[in-house]
Amino acid sequence: MQTTDNIFEDNTFDINMVLMMVFTSLEEIRVKKNIELIYEIGSTIPKKLKGDAEALTTFLTEILIFICNNTQNREIVISLSAPQDFLYEEPICFEFKDTGIDHSKISTFIEENLYNSAITLDAKIEDNSVNSFQIYMPFKLNELGERRHYRLPNKDMLHKKVLLICDSQKESQSIKKMFEYFNYDVIVGFDEHTRNGNQLKEYDILLMEKEHANRNFEKMILEIQKEKPLKYVLLHNSHVIDDMHKHIDCTYLVKPIIQESIYELITSLFTETVKDANYIFGETSVIVNMNKYID
Repeated sequence: MQTTDNIFEDNTFDINMVLMMVFTSLEEIRVKKNIELIYEIGSTIPKKLKGDAEALTTFLTEILIFICNNTQNREIVISLSAPQDFLYEEPICFEFKDTGIDHSKISTFIEENLYNSAITLDAKIEDNSVNSFQIYMPFKLNELGERRHYRLPNKDMLHKKVLLICDSQKESQSIKKMFEYFNYDVIVGFDEHTRNGNQLKEYDILLMEKEHANRNFEKMILEIQKEKPLKYVLLHNSHVIDDMHKHIDCTYLVKPIIQESIYELITSLFTETVKDANYIFGETSVIVNMNKYID
């Protein structure tokens, strides 16, 4: 992944890094107003683009600060979508969903405070409802002809089954879509899990908010892990990780959740498993090459 030192070099940038920088810039106001910022990233969004990343970062940050200061909602969802065939230069839609703010008020703010950035980015503002609005901005593809923007290092990491336990329906759907990029089957919520047979051993990954984790539930996970390698992942709000789960093998997924987060989670969970399987079957060349995907 690119560092913040080289994110703007050669007019090429990683969209994940821009979203991370926006999220970090909003930390103070998000904490003060107890607002959750959720990214919903479509499968057609390229990872690397060409354009003015610095202007984009500033533009998105200023809009979100304005929304945070004027909304009564506790969740802000930004949905990113792009045409199915991203051939060379295509518009990316940044949709700000259910802001609770009248579109005209946001348009006035952008016109009065972000006019130059909007011109630089060739931003076009549209609205389809009272509380949501879309901003379309054209960006060029970094590598022409690229269609699969996140490639797992081994095909055996694809097609897994996930049980996702998360209180926020919006965040659940966001995470579900990002797993589905890798052809994962995602069951959301205990109710749906019960309807599907109530068998934890059927899953490859159990991902749940750490607030729901308790010793009794983790005892059950430990019993299942004796039979199969169920991956236990806790969704965490910050990078400050507690030590309450030292007794069990678990991984933390730290917000904000972006497509790169899910990619890195999958590779961290299954790299050793795939390496062991390849060793058994004599695929030593794959084992050597896998090392470059480990942070």
